[in-house]
Amino acid sequence: MEGRRRQRTRYTITPAGRAALQEWLRTEPAPPTLEIEGLLRVMLGDQGTMGDLRAAVETTARQARKVRAEGIPLVADLLATGGPFPQRLHLNERLVSFYADFNDLLLRWCEETLAEIETWHGTQDVGLTPSGRQRLVRAITEER
Repeated sequence: MEGRRRQRTRYTITPAGRAALQEWLRTEPAPPTLEIEGLLRVMLGDQGTMGDLRAAVETTARQARKVRAEGIPLVADLLATGGPFPQRLHLNERLVSFYADFNDLLLRWCEETLAEIETWHGTQDVGLTPSGRQRLVRAITEER
């Protein structure tokens, strides 16, 4: 119907809920975890075919590109309107920036992994490649 606004659900927190939240915020956060099935499939890649391995990495890259594409309008809205909680933009920006950087890292990893896979004769008995050695050395020597 013209002129009618969409009804929105409003959520509130009870005093007991706010107290529990404040108590939780004073505790130590759990260690970071990472759950990306495509990485697990690479780790177990010697149990499958080159096609399986390529498909897992390509799918992970496609999923990361989709996440980025779906996030762009949301971020554009935050910039244009401030979103539903403009008073929290300083907090939301920190999360959005992390996810954007993480997604870029994941895409770069996928591209590098696909290029590396193309140098292998198969998924088994390849050993450490020269470029793989460089990445491992860089992992322990570069200031991060």
